[in-house]
Amino acid sequence: MKKTKHGVCCICGEEKELTYEHIPPRAAFNHFNLKLYDFYGYITQNNAKYKNSQQGAGLYSLCAKCNNDTGTWYGSAYAEFANQGMRYYRQKATGALSVPYTIYPLRVLKQVVSMFASAKGALWCANEPMIRKFLLDPYCTELPPQLDIRMYMLSKGRSKIEPLSAQMNPFTGERLIGSEVAYTPFSFICIDDKNYTNYRVLNELCSIMTFSNYGYDDRQQLFMNIPRNPCNPVTLDFREDVPDLETFIKSKSDKC
Repeated sequence: MKKTKHGVCCICGEEKELTYEHIPPRAAFNHFNLKLYDFYGYITQNNAKYKNSQQGAGLYSLCAKCNNDTGTWYGSAYAEFANQGMRYYRQKATGALSVPYTIYPLRVLKQVVSMFASAKGALWCANEPMIRKFLLDPYCTELPPQLDIRMYMLSKGRSKIEPLSAQMNPFTGERLIGSEVAYTPFSFICIDDKNYTNYRVLNELCSIMTFSNYGYDDRQQLFMNIPRNPCNPVTLDFREDVPDLETFIKSKSDKC
């Protein structure tokens, strides 16, 4: 029997018992034990504690019905996409990879949006009814026009669920308000208002918003130009050799 917690479902918005939503789906390689660190808890409170997850990355975020429905409608299509991506990931090629994927584009997009619904919390769908309808109606293709979701392929295996990242570059005036969900082989960045966010590096990432041009039953071969980048604690920081949080914390403790 699945464990549950009481709260507001991040998709339907009803107050119910919440089940564990794997982010991404369990079939997309998300079944390993993980140490879950709170990055912002560490930098704001110097809190280096972590939780051990024996069921993969995810959150208690969806009621049983929304969990089962979205998993049935979209989960296997995303897992198929991730499995194809893993083949290219293991090749360790550098730069952008323009390679074919044979997928259900709309289903993949819906699964990615559902992952962000869990990551961002119940207010996201509550404030954006179009997103709720997009997830609860498999055949709906409409999303808020200001929404943008970009992706890249990871250059090394890291996972990350970041509900909110707000940044501003005082020298260039570039701004970012978004979220990131990363799990090998892919990372996705969700921009709630593409008219506000203007980081130029986003234009180098692969947008998946055109996936909404397809129907639920459309299976297509798409050539996708997906760049390969490292996933670091700060979104859009693509510097190489930035240590993960566990390594960084250990190095600091060793110096003490």
